[in-house]
Amino acid sequence: MGTDYGILRIAVEPAPRDDTVPNDYTSSDDAPTAADSPTTPIRTGVMFDLDTVQFMDADYWGAGDPKWRYGKLRRDLVETIQALHPTFMRFPGGCIVEGVTPGNEYRWKDTIGALPARRPQYSMWSFKMPDGSSYCQSYQIGFYEYFCLCEDLGAKPLPTLFAGIACQSPGRDPKHMDIDSEAFRHNVVQDYLDLIEFANGNPDTSPWAAVRRDMGHTEPFGLDMIGVGNENFGTDYVAKFTRISEAIHERYPHMLCVMSAGLFPFQPAMKRTWDYARTEASTGKGAQDSATGDAIIVDEHSYHSAQWFEAQAYRFDHYPRCGAGVYFGEYSANGYFAGQPQTEQGANTWRSALGEAAFLTGCERNSDVVEMTSYAPLLAHIPAKGWAQNLIEFNPAHVNPTLNYEAERMFSTHVGELTYRVDTEKTEEAQHLYVSATGGNKPGNYRYIKIVNTGATAVDVTLEIERGLAVLGSSSNRTGAVHLDIETLAAAPKAKTTIDYRGEAQGAIVPELRKVSLPATNSLMAMKIKPYSLTVVTARWQ
Repeated sequence: MGTDYGILRIAVEPAPRDDTVPNDYTSSDDAPTAADSPTTPIRTGVMFDLDTVQFMDADYWGAGDPKWRYGKLRRDLVETIQALHPTFMRFPGGCIVEGVTPGNEYRWKDTIGALPARRPQYSMWSFKMPDGSSYCQSYQIGFYEYFCLCEDLGAKPLPTLFAGIACQSPGRDPKHMDIDSEAFRHNVVQDYLDLIEFANGNPDTSPWAAVRRDMGHTEPFGLDMIGVGNENFGTDYVAKFTRISEAIHERYPHMLCVMSAGLFPFQPAMKRTWDYARTEASTGKGAQDSATGDAIIVDEHSYHSAQWFEAQAYRFDHYPRCGAGVYFGEYSANGYFAGQPQTEQGANTWRSALGEAAFLTGCERNSDVVEMTSYAPLLAHIPAKGWAQNLIEFNPAHVNPTLNYEAERMFSTHVGELTYRVDTEKTEEAQHLYVSATGGNKPGNYRYIKIVNTGATAVDVTLEIERGLAVLGSSSNRTGAVHLDIETLAAAPKAKTTIDYRGEAQGAIVPELRKVSLPATNSLMAMKIKPYSLTVVTARWQ
């Protein structure tokens, strides 16, 4: 800023491959210096072949750790994700998995190894900008980096692979590979088996595990679940899921396979997927002794309105508990399915965050069947973003945790080992309240109570906290005071944060924090729940 640097203009022309010599040049300062230049003097007419160009702060995530010597991530972005306390991460994303046409699917084997050896791919989302500039798959961040990131975050990896069917979103003409073809066996089924070896295998006996070791990670990554396709559906997909999952379980019986349920909730395609999954689970098929205890998990997605998500707070109350678990793998109250305009003004409003929060109370109350949820899209670069609504936005220097992020944080950082029953007496005034609770697994411990008010009026409530552990037959423990930490986020429905290409984010909500102590003889507390608010009450006692 304010410093006038000279400009070196280089004309880049094709050169015969046998004449090229790769060289690495690294600048560790903002200003170019002589130390940054090649040791060979630059002569007039010299031609450079530039490949694998990286622009990254020296203080990137994992700087100095040899396992991060290839692809690099901005520290502030990782720290923003880390603040959510994620327990798993699905990658590489959604429709990018299957691609728009044969050959455009995400090929994980092209994303590992030294950066210059990785094979870039055009992105199916490039149509979002007229010049195609918004999306390109450089693969400078690939499957190895995703596994390393999961390890650093303490999150389970959930890689999702191509299932032999191109993107089936509306308006597309998906291409299906022949399930009996050599291409399907070699390029699809074998890719799943090789990925599991890359993640978990012994480098001394497994060639793919040796690749992992040579990249800087000798120990296995501990992969225990894998996604089979993204938003795929139909008879052909069910057949391909069966073929892939059976091949996986023949070698790795504990590996949990995540099955796609298509894109639209309540549609016949989703019902057929659930019928298949529940039959598999009830007949003893699928994973054995998986990480979640499920035989199979079904991945539902939705991009509907805030009102739709609010109504779905009770969606899972009557799902069968049969060994087939739920993963709500992509969701956002962006109104897309409701036909709402996808504009910057309407994106990431506090009202959309409250609709999502109401939905999450239902997921939390039904966590015996809802194993995982994940927001989408997770990250978006300003201004080259394809979706208006995202969880985290960033420009070259700063990060914008959206209001949807703040609501997610309130949930993800307040999760107990057990879900507790919440008995509510809903009056007319309280019809827009949504409540869930989790807590510790000891009689004297803690509770997290989430209260979402999507209505326009404040609601007076009386909170009564049972200190016993009825599920384990424990008696109530009323010998000590209860200490309450209360955090509330409240704003106007259209409130939102913003960030431009330059400058910091604007419009953040400041949480209201207060502390209250209840004597041992009293477990009741009167509260006024603000309109358009999300409140988390943390109760602790000895």
